[in-house]
Amino acid sequence: MKNNEKTDLEKTEDKYFCLLYPGINTILEKFGFPYKIVRPCPTKIVTYDGKERMADFFGNWTMRT
Repeated sequence: MKNNEKTDLEKTEDKYFCLLYPGINTILEKFGFPYKIVRPCPTKIVTYDGKERMADFFGNWTMRT
């Protein structure tokens, strides 16, 4: 498997996070967090030394207007 290919589990997680992040934005807004998630980002990170790391969630954020 190449580094940029996703496993079935990663594809499933991405699908559900895409469905959930609008709800997460609502919760963050209720707590007064001044940013919102614009879109989810890949959770597999290849570090400078070539090791793969995983994160639960990454997102592009923007200031609320």
